[in-house]
Amino acid sequence: MNKVRIAKNLVKSGALNKNNAAEVLNLMGLFDGPIEETQNNLNEIYACLAANNENP
Repeated sequence: MNKVRIAKNLVKSGALNKNNAAEVLNLMGLFDGPIEETQNNLNEIYACLAANNENP
């Protein structure tokens, strides 16, 4: 299971939210890869966060 999928599951469970996203993603090591890959991953995770906020 990759980090993006784990993060999306954390969003769905409520464990990852807009208030703790930066800290949790940093602890997961999401920022350790190449910049372009990291940006793509963040875009995908934040889109999931936004969708979860619209449909809690």
